[in-house]
Amino acid sequence: MKKEKIKQSFSFAIIIFLALVLSFVLLLNLKVVHADGDGNVSIGVLGDGFWIQVSAPQNITYTFSTFQNYTIPLNVSSNRNVVSWNYTLSNGTIINESVPFSPNTTFQAVQGGNLLYVSGTDAGGNVRTETVYFEAFYNNSSPIIYNLNNELFVCEDHSLGYLYSGGYYFLVNNTDLDILQSSIRSLDISTGYFYINPEYTSGADPEVFLLFSSTLTSGNLFGVHTGSRTFEREINIKDYQSFPDRSDSQNVNFTLIEVNDLPNLLPIPVQTIWTAGPNSTFTYTVSPTDEEDGNLAGGNLNINLSFAGGEDLFTINTSTGLMNYTAKANDTDGGVSKVYDITICATDRGLLASHPSLGLCSATGTTPLSDCETFGLTITEQNRPPVIISYTPVNYTHAIGSTTNLYFSVDTYDPDGTIPDIYWLVDGVVKEINYSNSSDTFWYNFGCDTSGYHEVSVNVSDGLLNTSLTWNYTLSPVSCIVSGGDSSGGGGGGSPKILFCEELWGFEEWQQCVKLDDGYSQGLIDSGSMSLLKTRCTLFGWDIAACGFQIRKVTDVNLCGTNVSKPAVLRECQYSLDPTCSDGILNCHDDSCEIFVDCGGPCTPCPTCSDGVTNQGEKGIDCGGPCPACPVEIPVDVQKILFYIVFSLFLLISIGLIIFFVVRYNRTKKEFDRELQNKYKRLE
Repeated sequence: MKKEKIKQSFSFAIIIFLALVLSFVLLLNLKVVHADGDGNVSIGVLGDGFWIQVSAPQNITYTFSTFQNYTIPLNVSSNRNVVSWNYTLSNGTIINESVPFSPNTTFQAVQGGNLLYVSGTDAGGNVRTETVYFEAFYNNSSPIIYNLNNELFVCEDHSLGYLYSGGYYFLVNNTDLDILQSSIRSLDISTGYFYINPEYTSGADPEVFLLFSSTLTSGNLFGVHTGSRTFEREINIKDYQSFPDRSDSQNVNFTLIEVNDLPNLLPIPVQTIWTAGPNSTFTYTVSPTDEEDGNLAGGNLNINLSFAGGEDLFTINTSTGLMNYTAKANDTDGGVSKVYDITICATDRGLLASHPSLGLCSATGTTPLSDCETFGLTITEQNRPPVIISYTPVNYTHAIGSTTNLYFSVDTYDPDGTIPDIYWLVDGVVKEINYSNSSDTFWYNFGCDTSGYHEVSVNVSDGLLNTSLTWNYTLSPVSCIVSGGDSSGGGGGGSPKILFCEELWGFEEWQQCVKLDDGYSQGLIDSGSMSLLKTRCTLFGWDIAACGFQIRKVTDVNLCGTNVSKPAVLRECQYSLDPTCSDGILNCHDDSCEIFVDCGGPCTPCPTCSDGVTNQGEKGIDCGGPCPACPVEIPVDVQKILFYIVFSLFLLISIGLIIFFVVRYNRTKKEFDRELQNKYKRLE
């Protein structure tokens, strides 16, 4: 009986083992016979090992230089003699169904994603199907803005170039070397101030763009003591005249940082009064101002007066800035003239609110600032005029060329100890004042194309009495055309002698299109412009009823006063009585301009590679197609995974069975041996 149990156990073990071996053999013939675009996979058992392979197309993105001509290779192979091949192409909708073909041919794909089903039938009627997903795009990659901060800073009384070395430069990826067009759109109530350059590029990769601004002052803030003001702008970069439409945009906040400006206290001229008589009273009013705190009348600006020697002859009215004093006999130094050095200081309150990045502007915030001026007040019993003790040039009369650089100097002395003020005049007009100086210099050049008789004078004053000196010049005109081919001199030719100024033009958005006839009747354009615009409209196929024009404002932030590189301020446009975001026209309305037809600007945003949406033929969110390639995903080999799973189960079950039957065999053998021993004992 026990022997029969052992035989049965071994027989059962052999059957289980053979079943597992058979399962393993079947696994080797498993193959993915169908996969749809959603990743659903069907597994079949190829008992005879029949398979097909698609080597082209592959699971990649194909790009083309010509739009709507997507010719793709179709290369297949098999381990059997396939008597018929066919394919079905889908992009969510069946494009071509069950199309017969011969191996190593081509077919036409469609724009965007393509799912290709390839089927082969052998002589026995067995059918095998492989699927391939791929993308096809016209090689018009989207421009990609990068290296552009979302917030940029401007210091009050400066332009953007103060903090960013002439302006803020950023890059745009332009892999297909398109001509790009830039624009900047206001997202708040402000217009202008911030600009982009160039408007059109030459087709490089990467393209470099410059953001710049005009000088912004406290007048551009929403009031004083606000700390800052943010200007919201949208930067747009698009392919110019390329198809399909491609663009990128990024919002940037330009933050104007308020700084605490110094109060403005004008210099105070030297003063002299007598101890008696009509000139014995000193009266003077100072009127300091401050951008943040106004003037003395507002009560927010403080003023104080101090004497260098600690004297206390008089004070200053802190509300009006008035100083008034009548000299006394004992104000002199024992009858000798005495000079009092007086300092006036105007002090503001500091900023009541400051921006956290104020330190970028190398300015103070909440700390009060002062502007001080010092002047001399001479009190005398006998005033004497100042004396010029030496001067340059020593000759009073000269005949020179008009572009000669002239140098003047004086040394002075005042018998009463007053340090005088020195005034320089050209033809009676004050050109320079230097307060409280005993010595001074002055440079002057009359300039080219100037001729005739002219005077240069110096006037030295103690506040009451003056001493002056005049030099006379007869000028021979020097032409503003400089002879010589270069700066080193030499004859021949000439060019205007001008001060070089590099224009930097900023442009605002185009205004809404105006009908041509209406604009002419309103005086917005002249007859010459009207004729040119009509010609331009004809080129675009617009009839006179649809012919219009747009204007825009441009600004040279460098204020050169020239128009060498001034951009266009007038252009033709297709007129629409009521422009909308659904009229099929690229136009401007609602205080902004569309980027492409009916998208961007006042309309819904145009699709980009940074909008967080899978659109414009992208494979994933903002990747693939016209955008940068998506991260590479390692494909899942379903057959290999199934093999490993079944093989592991087979191995574990086999080991378990072996252990089980070994243990059972040992147990059964022990029982058999024990029974045999008992039997022998009974026989004995």
